[in-house]
Amino acid sequence: MKTKRVLTPEQIAKRDARRATFRKLVELFKSLSDDQRKDLSASMIVNPEGHAMSPCNTVLVNMQRPGCSIIAGYRQWRKFGRQVIKGERGISIWIPTNAPKGEDEPEPETIRFSSTSVFDISQTQENAVAAN
Repeated sequence: MKTKRVLTPEQIAKRDARRATFRKLVELFKSLSDDQRKDLSASMIVNPEGHAMSPCNTVLVNMQRPGCSIIAGYRQWRKFGRQVIKGERGISIWIPTNAPKGEDEPEPETIRFSSTSVFDISQTQENAVAAN
């Protein structure tokens, strides 16, 4: 059984700062005009399997790290034989999550979103262990 990792006050402060920055980016995204959104999402960003990102996540990625082309999470890069370079900072995007239905709730599950970190292929290198 896994034990939940306890964060230090410094780690909590850094996490909260990252979340606040991401929320500001989302608010900025909401304030963009349709033309501005179209300009920011003009370059297609895909995952290693070739699936295109949503327009919202494309804009969020371009606002945080312009020039990205292929993005994936840390574990996903490992699966594809690549390793995130030490010291690289993640790019925050929205991912859908199913909200669990409570016992007293007759409504079907709703989709909620949470943030996660992904990395561009330029932030990775070939994993020497996987290459052998």
